[in-house]
Amino acid sequence: MQRVPKYGLLVIFAIALNACGEKEKHMTTSDYLHDMDTAKAMVQKSKTDYAKYQNDPNAINASAALAQTITDNKLQKCWHDKETTTANTDHVCLDNLGYKRGI
Repeated sequence: MQRVPKYGLLVIFAIALNACGEKEKHMTTSDYLHDMDTAKAMVQKSKTDYAKYQNDPNAINASAALAQTITDNKLQKCWHDKETTTANTDHVCLDNLGYKRGI
């Protein structure tokens, strides 16, 4: 009878675990700039349970996107003095400023 080294079992177990779990994709700040309605919804959602969302990459990136639209004068022109909604977004303007969508 052959013995399997304990490290061999550990490696097999780690590979099996890694294969089972899919990694969650997170929206980037650029993604949220292109989809302001989703960014606003994420920020509102994070306000309902701060402890749950304080380290959530989606909540952090959504907040960063909203903050950038307020503080960055270059970005403000991508909404042509209109409300910052997804429908009013000039996506070409964002792309030209380097905010390309990743998803």
